[in-house]
Amino acid sequence: MDSLPEVQAIKQVVRSSSSVSHDSLASLCVAAGLNDYQEAIRANPDEDSYWGRFVKWAISEGQGTPPWRRFPNIKARRFERFRRSQLWEARLLEMDSGQVRMGLALAMGQHPFDKTVCFAPLVLARLAYVLGRPFTVVASHPIPIDSRISRLLERVPGLDPHQVIDRANEARRKFGRPDLTMSDFDAWAWQENAN
Repeated sequence: MDSLPEVQAIKQVVRSSSSVSHDSLASLCVAAGLNDYQEAIRANPDEDSYWGRFVKWAISEGQGTPPWRRFPNIKARRFERFRRSQLWEARLLEMDSGQVRMGLALAMGQHPFDKTVCFAPLVLARLAYVLGRPFTVVASHPIPIDSRISRLLERVPGLDPHQVIDRANEARRKFGRPDLTMSDFDAWAWQENAN
């Protein structure tokens, strides 16, 4: 999990700024998760990558230039829609991934299985991981299907992408291993395709 670009970026923000409240950072993390599509995502976030730009934006508490570069007008409208929703002021770290996902689907006017609506709560889970706080990724949390997940699933024809975590956990239980959460699976899939 530590090698994920969003985890590295969140760690930089937490180390660099004690003035950003965890609740504010949670909202910024969700906003970034909603808008990370079609951006330059690098394994090691730098100033030219999405999560590298997120660091500067989050340290400034969401003031200044947001991290998104592709489709800036669309993403600015998405950000404003999220900011006007009840979730913006909510204590997101006290919710579970299902509550956040369904709230986002309602606020954004999107289907609850859309990639960004599924991914944003996983960014919140990564913030909780960095902070050492509990956060529940519900067992039914769907896979945020993007190009890397699609490439991974192409290797197993006929596998329903929303059942893959169940299949993986069935195998893990046979070997006495603990179940993976969707956040664990998404992190593994990203790392697998980054190599």
